[in-house]
Amino acid sequence: MLNGNQLNAVEVIHGVVDGQPWERIIHLTGAPAEILRRGERVSCLHRESSKHFHASSSRLQALLKHQDFTVPVNYILRKGGDGRVAGREAYRVDVLPKDKARYGYQFWLDKASGLLLKSVTVDRKGRGLEVFEFVSIDIRDAIDPAVFNPGEGLHWADKPQTELEAPVPQLNWKLSWLPTGFDLSGSEMRVVDGVAASTKVFTDGLAAFSVFLEKIDSRIHTEGTQTHGATTALSRRLPVKNGEYLVTVVGEIPMETAMQVAMAVRLAGDVR
Repeated sequence: MLNGNQLNAVEVIHGVVDGQPWERIIHLTGAPAEILRRGERVSCLHRESSKHFHASSSRLQALLKHQDFTVPVNYILRKGGDGRVAGREAYRVDVLPKDKARYGYQFWLDKASGLLLKSVTVDRKGRGLEVFEFVSIDIRDAIDPAVFNPGEGLHWADKPQTELEAPVPQLNWKLSWLPTGFDLSGSEMRVVDGVAASTKVFTDGLAAFSVFLEKIDSRIHTEGTQTHGATTALSRRLPVKNGEYLVTVVGEIPMETAMQVAMAVRLAGDVR
């Protein structure tokens, strides 16, 4: 996996257990970490902590599984050339954006199985920003569920029930502008260090970004921008009558799009 100028190696184990997709992604570089998925339940595991969330199927997953797939309206699908990836014959599919609000993609699919062997996120000039590529792949008819168990020192643990039931104050806000084709796909309210934080996730079927909103001390200067490969992060302060809030946009979208989204946050009311 190449993100910008940073190369990371991971091992991916994927299969179907009891009719549900299971997946285990093992980071082979850096600190030990794994991402485990069982159906819509996803956990990010580290030796010191773990985070849990739910994930739903995307149009990209439907494409890779050869299910009914409709190309998102803001993209054009074109057949590219042929080649070899991970020692297997493959063909390339180019997914071209119709506007400047999103990136394009190149997908290399295995001719024999249709599996995704390589994906490249590209900017408007066709430059590669992020690359996922298998260097070795083993396709089997059956898989032992035990291979999805966490590695040594990592544990799959549920959130304590008290944390799940803790009341969380709500933030009432919306976006006055969204890039064409993006819709809300999920939202969450949490309390971090005693401060209410709201998260909303938007997707156009291929690209996705998250918007975070939390109240801050007006003396804290936390604005800034950062780009790493295809991932953009932007934070700006939002002054309101009862103080200031920090708006953060993170996702695989161009910086110009992230700026427009951050400027479009409208707080409809204080914490209620």
